[in-house]
Amino acid sequence: MNSQRILKIAKKVLKVESQAINQLIDKLNDDFEKSIQAILNCKGRIIILGMGKSGIIGKKIAATMSSTGTPSYFVHPAEAIHGDLGMITNNDIIILISNSGETSELIQLINPLKLKKVKIIGMIGNKDSTLANQSNFNLDTSINEEACPLDLAPTASTSATMALGDALAIVLLELKGFDKEDFAKLHPGGSLGKKLILQVNEISHKGNRVPFILENSTIKEALLTISDMGFGVTGVLDKKDELDKILSNYTNNWKTERLGSVDLIVMRIALFEILHCDDVPPIVAINEAVHFANDLSSFQSGKFVNGVLDSILHELDYPQKTSTNSNDQ
Repeated sequence: MNSQRILKIAKKVLKVESQAINQLIDKLNDDFEKSIQAILNCKGRIIILGMGKSGIIGKKIAATMSSTGTPSYFVHPAEAIHGDLGMITNNDIIILISNSGETSELIQLINPLKLKKVKIIGMIGNKDSTLANQSNFNLDTSINEEACPLDLAPTASTSATMALGDALAIVLLELKGFDKEDFAKLHPGGSLGKKLILQVNEISHKGNRVPFILENSTIKEALLTISDMGFGVTGVLDKKDELDKILSNYTNNWKTERLGSVDLIVMRIALFEILHCDDVPPIVAINEAVHFANDLSSFQSGKFVNGVLDSILHELDYPQKTSTNSNDQ
């Protein structure tokens, strides 16, 4: 088999599947809108059922919905008719997936589901089928042809169904105002979760584990600190007591050791610049502190740091030193 034929077959598959997805656009109707409204008003969870390849797609749709703010899970129809139906409550909404619309395991569930008075959304490839007629809302996933040359293996039909599931999930995400912070809370593991929610104070060394020497320490003491702590560097505390004394007067009587390490460090730096660095405008010092607190500490740290430094600045006798505006954060 030559390379041209290989690429020709592959391109045909992608063309057939992309056409199947594009055709869904014209099939979106009132039932799609009603399905979205029903899910938004749902007091329970979204339960997805499907057999075979439809079941695999159902698992993917349930996973996508759950990770984007719509609690969902997959129930295997064969297990449902043998007891797992008890997992479904009358507060849930059901999504049935079937290309033929005549999947026997799903048909057996129709009456038990109706006894629970749950709403049923059908993602069905045959609008004249039993399941389509028994669903409260019917989302048409019919296609012209499968990408399989035998027109047997689910290919274009599964791609279309999965794409429509993504459309449901993303519409719900936007209508719920689901944002990056919400996404991060549901994805704490791996590089994605760490990138979004891992904070410096979770991995930073604190207290006695941080290498510091006083400004009047000897070189020998500096070298011993570097060696003992194993960091290869040491910090030098300059005017620390003066800065901490001032800060403690503006932190609701909290002792500095009770403050978050990142918050304390950025406030010390900003206050040092305000008091001792004439070439740094106070507004710049505070804005930088707020920026670093927001990026490196908790979501509320920026407001806290801004409030403390702003209060200190108002007490100082520097007319030109006006505070930062919290709206600039």
